[in-house]
Amino acid sequence: MREAFDLNKQFVFAMALLVAVLLACVPLARSWDEHLDQSRRLYQDREQMAEAQYAANLRGAKPEALTVSSGESVTIGDTTFSPSPGNWVEVKPRDGGYCVQAGSEDQDTGWRCWENDQNPVVSLGVIP
Repeated sequence: MREAFDLNKQFVFAMALLVAVLLACVPLARSWDEHLDQSRRLYQDREQMAEAQYAANLRGAKPEALTVSSGESVTIGDTTFSPSPGNWVEVKPRDGGYCVQAGSEDQDTGWRCWENDQNPVVSLGVIP
């Protein structure tokens, strides 16, 4: 009987320890999730700008160097673009195409480049 009681104590202690470890991980998980959400918005902003550049190119417009910051908007062809709060997006023209980068105070996506005839919905572009 005493052995069964000791085993139950060990089991309860192990479960309590497991719950404590899991609860300690909650703030870390929330912080990581917030970081991922911010990154997702950066990549979405970069993709939206690339799509706007591609659509304008289909109508004969050429890419122009520009930087759009949070709270600003720019019209490219028929598309009006505003970056997500806290983000900025930069476009850099190049021979036969354009490069786009998005960023915030803490991070950026890095540059991605597309040829004028490459649809960014289908192509991930290239890293310059």
